[in-house]
Amino acid sequence: MLSIVHAQVNGGDISNGFDFGQSWFSVANSFSTFDRIISIIIAVITVVAGLWFIFTLIIGGIGIITASDNKQALEEGRKKIITGLIGLVIVIAGIFLADLIGTIIGLDILNAGSSLQNLTP
Repeated sequence: MLSIVHAQVNGGDISNGFDFGQSWFSVANSFSTFDRIISIIIAVITVVAGLWFIFTLIIGGIGIITASDNKQALEEGRKKIITGLIGLVIVIAGIFLADLIGTIIGLDILNAGSSLQNLTP
């Protein structure tokens, strides 16, 4: 009975007191979703790079330990460790570089949804 009175007072519009899921289709919500997706992708890439570094560090360490007098095996283990470290540094530097470039051009690349929302033609 209360909603009928509310509808009559507002000229027959009963949607004032109800949410029919319109917030799911709003532009602001889609940019927020885009932000979350980009954030998750960057987090997954960083975690995978970290795990890969730990894996190559362990494999390289085992190679060095088991090399004994074999200089070629010792060098291969050392190269694996260095390659894993370089890969980890590249991934982390890429994130910082993307943030730096975004700051220079005035676009928050790591939080792109809010930046895209503020674009005007």
